[in-house]
Amino acid sequence: TWLVTATFTSAQVCDGDNCESIDVPPPFQVLITFMAGTSEDEGTLVDTNEFQLTPNPVCTPDQGTWQRTGNRTFIATQRNFCFDATAGYLPAGPTKIRATFSVNDPNTILTGRQYIEGFDTSNHLVFIGKVNLQGPRVKAEAPPAQ
Repeated sequence: TWLVTATFTSAQVCDGDNCESIDVPPPFQVLITFMAGTSEDEGTLVDTNEFQLTPNPVCTPDQGTWQRTGNRTFIATQRNFCFDATAGYLPAGPTKIRATFSVNDPNTILTGRQYIEGFDTSNHLVFIGKVNLQGPRVKAEAPPAQ
């Protein structure tokens, strides 16, 4: 598990083939957990972030798969579902996130970038975001002595 800071480098809202730039959200924290798969070169992942429960829309944690592409480099595809908090939490459409990750030599810092696509319930593209990621591995800590 890694606690990374996500920083949008661009954001666009789309209507049909037309997309226009919007102000990017401020940096936010993301917990990304990588898990084993059928081999050492692939697995699953989940992530949750500070914006997922912030209307509107309200989105589920991302779930996906990762694949090794080289020494300490990986790609991933994640998906989630979003809901409209102003309309009784009806489905608002899914999100697809494609990412690249790399881990430094002592396995203490993860860096990466994400390409985020948000869709409406008819699978039309409504949002594009580009994000840079960087942060440390979460370490186990004992509680204070009682």
